[in-house]
Amino acid sequence: MNSRVTPLWSELLHRAFAHRRKTLLNNLKGFRGPEDWAGFLAGAGVDPRARAEDLEGTCGLRFIMR
Repeated sequence: MNSRVTPLWSELLHRAFAHRRKTLLNNLKGFRGPEDWAGFLAGAGVDPRARAEDLEGTCGLRFIMR
């Protein structure tokens, strides 16, 4: 993985899963913008209203492949 991508990916994961009881969309607010993330999550097959604690293990792989 490119070294410039690693900190970005790390920050994305930290924000998305830092507060497992909040929705992913709320956790990602301010990272790029909620409209951007709603489309991204939906395109990856993840409900933007889902909570981190409800996601399956393959969810992260769908993020990477997107």
